[in-house]
Amino acid sequence: ATAEQDITLNLRMSERDNNLLKKINAALERIEDGTFGYSIVSGEEIGLSRMLARPLATMTIEEQEEYEKRE
Repeated sequence: ATAEQDITLNLRMSERDNNLLKKINAALERIEDGTFGYSIVSGEEIGLSRMLARPLATMTIEEQEEYEKRE
């Protein structure tokens, strides 16, 4: 790999890490304010199986699927 490819890869990894940190911090805030595990869209409980599979989830599986269709 060239130095340029290494720099590009490092930038991508850094961006991904920053995005993950933002999601973790947002989840910690939701834990603090008592909204962790509830949808940011509807306020519905996300469900234990989804939270175990994806602890940073912010929407129910149905809401997530709808969101992805619109994207």
